[in-house]
Amino acid sequence: MGQFHRSTHLLSFLDGNGETSDRPARFLKSYLEAMNDKEIVDAATIPVEKIQAPLMLTS
Repeated sequence: MGQFHRSTHLLSFLDGNGETSDRPARFLKSYLEAMNDKEIVDAATIPVEKIQAPLMLTS
């Protein structure tokens, strides 16, 4: 397997973020940076995401 995350924006929970609803963990910046890396997106893509037809999910 390749690297999961090569973003320059590292997540840290040492500052208390993510501990309570008043201090949520924020992943948007890391997510958007990772989406700019085609290699990471290709590695994370699974075959079902390439289906070109309607799909009904049930649980």
